[in-house]
Amino acid sequence: MEPMRGPVRRGFLIGLPVIIQGTGKKVGIVRELQLSDDTNTITGFYVSGNRFTKKSGLIPFKYIHSVDSHGIIISPDFLDGMQKLPTAENSIEPELLIGTSLIHQDGRELGKIADILVDLKNGRVAGVEISEGFIDDLVDGRSLLPNMPTSHDAAGTLVLTPEEAESIRPYNKGIRNIFLNKL
Repeated sequence: MEPMRGPVRRGFLIGLPVIIQGTGKKVGIVRELQLSDDTNTITGFYVSGNRFTKKSGLIPFKYIHSVDSHGIIISPDFLDGMQKLPTAENSIEPELLIGTSLIHQDGRELGKIADILVDLKNGRVAGVEISEGFIDDLVDGRSLLPNMPTSHDAAGTLVLTPEEAESIRPYNKGIRNIFLNKL
């Protein structure tokens, strides 16, 4: 099995089995990631199922050995670092960010967060995928903001500075780009 290369979508990781290196024993499945608000890093994976049947646990990121399309392999000594019902300060639950509106400081709507990309080599957030709606995604593709926005208004909308808005770039190709590139 080949380890994942480059940034990976959060949505891809959800539902992957978590397996102990060496024994092959399945611990559970990834329910969500835990991200640090102040450092934009993965602090751990929330896992449920099997060993945690009706409960959830957090496997700290430092115990992740490798990730591929078949699952997440963790170090056998992870049990020493297992945390039940973690209450990490300054943490973000990515599922709460999905669907959050992004606006420019001047009030222009830029889209909504569709997914979060993480770099599993260093545990950092690689960016957020921005959707402008189903039709626009299909025709033009989604965009990527290469950092995690932090400033928000009272309604929970994320407000981008002009510099952050400038850094948005096309991320995946829509039908129009695929068709035009093949001509």
